Amino acid sequence: MPAHHTPSLALLLLVALAGVLPVSAGAQENAEAFEEATYSIRPGDRVEVAFFSQTGEALPQVAGEKLVNRSGRIYLPLVGAVDVAGMDTEALRETLEDRFQAFFDEPVIDVAVGLRVNLTGAVRNPGNYYLPPSATVVDALAYGGGTITELDLGGGQGAADAGRVQVVRNGATTVVDLRPDRVTQETVNMQIQSGDWIHVPRRTRSVWRENMQFISNVVSLVGSVTALVILLN
Repeated sequence: MPAHHTPSLALLLLVALAGVLPVSAGAQENAEAFEEATYSIRPGDRVEVAFFSQTGEALPQVAGEKLVNRSGRIYLPLVGAVDVAGMDTEALRETLEDRFQAFFDEPVIDVAVGLRVNLTGAVRNPGNYYLPPSATVVDALAYGGGTITELDLGGGQGAADAGRVQVVRNGATTVVDLRPDRVTQETVNMQIQSGDWIHVPRRTRSVWRENMQFISNVVSLVGSVTALVILLN
């Protein structure tokens, strides 16, 4: 029987930072569904609501994506304001079913929540993303297309410094090391929170290295000129 090898932590991290999202296995999908079902909704989250009639007909007039405001509410057609902060998706689904019973006969309602994360810096596709509650910091970077590498820049400066990724949360900054040879399982498992700002700084060259490169270029130039003078003489 052929041996089955589990991908190393470093390899999985390289795949994620390169912007290739691995396909979730069934067990992982179940874990993500459980995480979303037990997550307590917070202001700033996005709630996506899908409505169907008892016969399975979609009801787009009351469905859609709603942002939870600072008061912890969303506003829906027909029923108006709904206090959702602190609810999990199952509690919200049951609440909406009760509220809409007066307008639809036994409506079927599906609820999904997304956490807002802002990606900046050396990321291929920076911007705001709404991710499932089960997502990690590494997942967020993968959703953003991965970090910028030297290959993206043709060997130029400005590639991501994966050793100094900054996660700003509730006004506090945590620096995490996502270099494949330094990362820990705890860091890889670090889950996002709604409102996280993840900044990937660009790698900078040291003054010593730039000076050495300058000296090397000068020596090379002097050598070329000397050789040319010798040939001309």
